Parts: sequence; C-alpha cells; structure tokens
Amino acid sequence: MHEHEWNNAFSYSGGQCFEVFCLCGKRRMAKSKDSEYPVEFAIKESICSRLLALLASKGVRLDFCPVEMGRVVGIPWAVGLMSLLGQHSRVSRSAYSPDWKWPDWLFDFDRWIARLDGDGDSNLILFLGGCEVFPIDWGMTFSWASPYYEGPYSMVKHLTNLNMTVHPEVQRARNPKTAEIIGQLSDEQIRLAVFGGNDTEKQVRIKELSTAYWTGLCLRKRLL
Repeated sequence: MHEHEWNNAFSYSGGQCFEVFCLCGKRRMAKSKDSEYPVEFAIKESICSRLLALLASKGVRLDFCPVEMGRVVGIPWAVGLMSLLGQHSRVSRSAYSPDWKWPDWLFDFDRWIARLDGDGDSNLILFLGGCEVFPIDWGMTFSWASPYYEGPYSMVKHLTNLNMTVHPEVQRARNPKTAEIIGQLSDEQIRLAVFGGNDTEKQVRIKELSTAYWTGLCLRKRLL
C-alpha cells in the first residue's frame, strides 16, 4: 500500500483549513492548522466521522465526509484529513430557500454531540449550484469535556445541557427517528467509535479526554 507523504499546498478559511497533496497525485483538505488545540479539534472531527458511519449502518440516511488523522510535512502536530469539499458558501443563521433540502437527522445528532454554531454563520454550507445543506465543523463538539469552551460558551460545559443553538430550519426538518436510533446504540458501539481510528490517532489521543467523550455520549443518548 502506498504511504502518502502529505505536503502543504495553500491555506484558506482563515488558516484553519489547508489543502495538502501527495506526489502520487492525491489531494486532501486538512485541519486544524492554526488553533490553540489543533489535535483535539482534529480528533473530534475523526470521532464524529465514525459516529456518523455508525448511524448510517443503523439505517439513518445521511451524507458526510469521512475524516482520518494524518501527518503533513512541516506541521508539528497530527491533523484531520478529508476529501476536498469543493466550492461552497456558509449558510447564515437567517438564510432560507424553499428549494433547499435540510438534513432531517442533524438536529438530534447535534444535540447528542453538543456541536456549537458560530455567532453569525451556522456550521452549515451550501455547495455552489446545489440545493442540499451540508454540515461541517465537527471539531466544535463534546464541549462538556473541552478546555476550549470557556467564557460565553461555558454554559455548554454542563453534561446534561442539550439546548444547542441550531439553524431554525434544521429543527423544523427534524426526524424523531434519529433520536430513537441514537438511544438504541449500545455503550460498547459508542466506545468503539470513540476509541477507533488509525495508528496516528491512537498515538496522539489523550485517553482521559476520550473517556470523557464516551461516557458523556452514553449519558446524553438517554436524554434525547
């Protein structure tokens, strides 16, 4: 199997994300490059990718971009690697079109993993020329266990708080079947998703933090 050597191509999205390439011709998007907790953010992206795959295996119809950990030449920490998303724009909190298709599984998934929205834009994008609203920024999760969320975000550090800010259309599109399926996941299935990943992820994972993610998810699934 070819061992990719990822090289930095260029940065965008304010430096958080950057494009990387391998001499074999493969290209990926990587994150995070500039952050106080870059490895933690990348690991959370990877964990959420596995949680989404778990839901898909249980019959939830969803579309997501798989993420795995990797190394990039010149970057001293491990990053999350994913397929290039293509041209897109952020969906603002007030944006709406009757032609857009909103993910019906996202409301309860966001509440389960405590994914945070930004102050102005949502953590949703719309691809150029498309009509399907697509979620991103899975690093903004598991706030009950993260040292990053202080100050105005400190309220979300309460483990039992499920009152996440979501786009109104995401809430309106909610399919309650998703909460039912999440609630039926076993603690062991969730543990395998949280503690899975490739060798790079296992080398940089903080066990105590991942344990807090896992036990929090096991509790919160019962509160949906």
